Parts: sequence; structure tokens; C-alpha cells
Amino acid sequence: MQELEGVHLSNVDAIGIIPAAGRATRLGPLPCSKEILPVGVRKGQPSVRVAISSCLENMRASGIKQAVVGITSNKQDVATYLGEGEMFGMGISCHVIEPTQSAPETVAAILPFAKANPCALAFPDILFDAPHAYRDLLATLATRQADVVLGLFPADRPHICDMVAVVPDGTLEDIDIKPQKTNLTHTWGIAVWNAAFSRFLLDAVRQPHQGARERYMGDVVMAAKRAGMRVLAHKVCAEPYIDVGTPEGLRAAWRASLT
Repeated sequence: MQELEGVHLSNVDAIGIIPAAGRATRLGPLPCSKEILPVGVRKGQPSVRVAISSCLENMRASGIKQAVVGITSNKQDVATYLGEGEMFGMGISCHVIEPTQSAPETVAAILPFAKANPCALAFPDILFDAPHAYRDLLATLATRQADVVLGLFPADRPHICDMVAVVPDGTLEDIDIKPQKTNLTHTWGIAVWNAAFSRFLLDAVRQPHQGARERYMGDVVMAAKRAGMRVLAHKVCAEPYIDVGTPEGLRAAWRASLT
């Protein structure tokens, strides 16, 4: 796999990274890939909004001009729908990757297309309304010389989330993945990082995973923290995000679009 070389943050533009290789097993059989599943109608407009629209629109509102989407070979409908990004006012490229066993592996397969640019991560089945979220995270990444900045949301279902503990200055303290019980109130849903963390992630996925469960992005972020990287977290939205990868979330998205 291609290695990434470090460059100064101010000399490059952030690249959106969107892992879209999931199998949507929670939704059952679908007529199309979940990333382009209709999730509501656009308020004040006659058009339908699809799942991946949310992250792309939030990226573009924050000034991100390019995004890379990783798809598997059976998701050509996603590439056909997105085209080169004309409808979103940004450049979008879809790249076919081999199926992976975890989100970090999927992200790692996309990273070489971002080269040494700062990266802005989005999951295509997470919907939220925070147009300047990525702008704020990238500003924190630059001004506080961080390696990773997580975007925090209130968690309405902690038992299926990465629950985040943060000290008062915004430094990440811990990530508790899918806890059965917790006093923590926020989870992360988006993130930005620099070229140093991209290299770290590429190295991390080459190492055998020893855990009983699959490796999550939260595991890699915590490993980076333990390795001495500067990991911060910043609240980007006052409302929980909607996960349309579940039937409950899909219903919630439609209800929200109609009110």
C-alpha cells in the first residue's frame, strides 16, 4: 500500500473520507445500496434526500471541496448516483476496494487517495445538521496542533456507541465502546486528522487484531493517544445524530424530514 508523506496543514485542503463498504445487515434486503437509500424529502424542495447526502452537504458547507468514497464492487449504484459530485458542488471520486473486516481497514484502503492531505471522516449512514462542524474541527486541528479531533454528539443510545470521556480543555481521556452502563453523555460521529494519524492508522491495520470483537475506529484513536498523539474532542451538535443504518433510525429520519 502507498505510504503517506507529511506536509504542513496550511498548504493543503482537507479531503473527505467516506467508507461506504458496509453490508447493511441491520436493514435486511434493500432495493439499492444503503448509502443512496431515500431518507426523507428536502424541506421546501420537491426532491428526495438520500443517506449519503447529509455528510456531503455538511462537508461542502464547511468548505471541503473533494471527497473520496470507498465502495465494494457490488455498489456501483453509489458511484452512478454520485457521479463526479456535480449535484453536491464538490469533487467526488468513488474507488472500488476489497471487502474488509472492520471500519479501520476500510478507511485505510481509502487513505492513499487522500495522499498527505488532512482528512475529514464521515460515515454515510449518519445524518446530522451542523453545516460548520468540519470547519470548526479543522480549525481546532490547526490552531491546537492536534493529530485527531473528534466531533461529539449527545448519545441517545449509549449501548451501541463509542462513548467519549473528555477533560475540560477538550483533550480526549477515554473511549468506552458500546458500554452496557455508563455515566458518559456524548459519542463521536465525525472526525478530522492530519497525515501523521493517517500513517498511524495504516500501520495499525497491518498489525494482527487480538481482541475478541472486531476492531473499531475508536480502538485506533485510543491506540494513537497511548502512543503520544494529541487527540482532542469538540462538541459539534446539540442533537443526537440519526443512524439510518437501522430501521428505527430510518423511520426517525423520515419523520424529521416531514415535520
